[in-house]
Formats: sequence, C-alpha cells, structure tokens
Amino acid sequence: MARSLQVQADVPVTVVSCDCEQDKKKKMLANTNIKLIPCECGGHKTLAKMVADVLAN
Repeated sequence: MARSLQVQADVPVTVVSCDCEQDKKKKMLANTNIKLIPCECGGHKTLAKMVADVLAN
C-alpha cells in the first residue's frame, strides 16, 4: 500500500511499523524512498507521541 501511495501521489511516504517480520518489511521497502519508523507492536505509544509532537508545534 505504501509503495502504491508513493507512486500515485508522488509524495514522501513514511511507514510506522513494529519489529515483527522486520526483514520482510525492509525487503518490501528496499529500493524505494519510503522511510520506516520503528515502533512497538500496535504502535499506540509511538503514534501518540508523534501526534503530541505535531500538535505542540
């Protein structure tokens, strides 16, 4: 999905992803400009912090 978004919209894409099957995810994003931000499974804490940081600015 992230790869199709990048191609269709031609905009920067960032994926927030846990460590589960990390090698598979890295291979999928290889040779793309898609950034991968690691997080805990479920991502609740990481995503909450990202939103709080955006709202603080």
